[in-house]
Amino acid sequence: MKYFFIAICALAYTICNAQTKYTYEIKGTIKGLGSDTLILNPMTGERPQNATLIRIPGNNDNIYYKGETDYAYLVWAQVNSKFVDGRNFTFFLEKGTITINGKLDSLTRTDIQGTPGNDDFMRAQRRVTSYYDWAAVLRKQLKNDHMDTSSLVYKQTTATIASMYDSVYNFEHQFIKNNPSSPVAALYLYLLQSSLPGTELESLYLALDEQVKKSPLLNTTPQKIAAKKKTVIGNPAPDFTMADVNGKAVGLKDFRGKYVLLDFWASWCGPCRAENPNLIAAYAKFKSKGLEIVSISVDENGTSWKKAIEKDGLNWIHLSNLAKPNPVAILYGVQPIPDNFLISPDGVIIARGLSGAEVDETLSKYIH
Repeated sequence: MKYFFIAICALAYTICNAQTKYTYEIKGTIKGLGSDTLILNPMTGERPQNATLIRIPGNNDNIYYKGETDYAYLVWAQVNSKFVDGRNFTFFLEKGTITINGKLDSLTRTDIQGTPGNDDFMRAQRRVTSYYDWAAVLRKQLKNDHMDTSSLVYKQTTATIASMYDSVYNFEHQFIKNNPSSPVAALYLYLLQSSLPGTELESLYLALDEQVKKSPLLNTTPQKIAAKKKTVIGNPAPDFTMADVNGKAVGLKDFRGKYVLLDFWASWCGPCRAENPNLIAAYAKFKSKGLEIVSISVDENGTSWKKAIEKDGLNWIHLSNLAKPNPVAILYGVQPIPDNFLISPDGVIIARGLSGAEVDETLSKYIH
């Protein structure tokens, strides 16, 4: 009798703690799809996963699929595994009937309706897209008119472009606060988390509904919060050890007594490599005065990593584990790249996110 009672208790615990499954339907029309297959891949906080989540065969342009999910997923839709401009779109796979209407030659404009999360997503993205579209018009105007960068019109135009990006940030930030039960809040928090201070990121994350926190987009958010709180300016820089290009273990503590610019980059990162001339100039100017640059690459391909170092002429310390994830990037809460930290001779973080002229200006402030 005793064992029967234990078994019943165990069964009850299992049932109560099991994930609730929600039924969803996907239906609609994609003109031009014919009998091709619409493929849905889950989006995570890193990149679209390679494994296919759902394959939906077309039937004279019509699609239909029924399934179950534990929580709302952001999925990335493509046709026959071809990810090309105008041939992809995203939506939330969630409880309810999801109605899709689009055209094969302009999938990015596909309309998705029928469930609360997707209705939120379409409304919110229309607002966000309006800001980006206006910024794009102004950028094109700057390019076509060949404006003098010192002119008042140029400065006013660039200020307006910056205000459009600020509007996107403010809108997404406010959406998270006002809609903690919407899966769109998970998407926007993922997009903003790299620019939010640790305490604010933590506050927004904790305010989300538990179901929203389960989004794969936020899988690493708790670690990022912890890392951000550790790496605020004024805190000791977390120590680490990682292999250099020759496989030799190098630790941050090896550079105690010097200023260290800890730089995060990758060979495939265009913005990172665009910043390299600034780092080269800084290293030439401050190396003899006590500066060391330590670059942490999130590359997975060793050949590409070493070729980029040689091609760009980066003659300082380079470290990488050549695998995903990069533990030092996680330790420092780095995403996206490029990013960097200036560390004092006694191992304290004194600046972060230096770019362009800021590199020389900030180093000149500390190194004489």
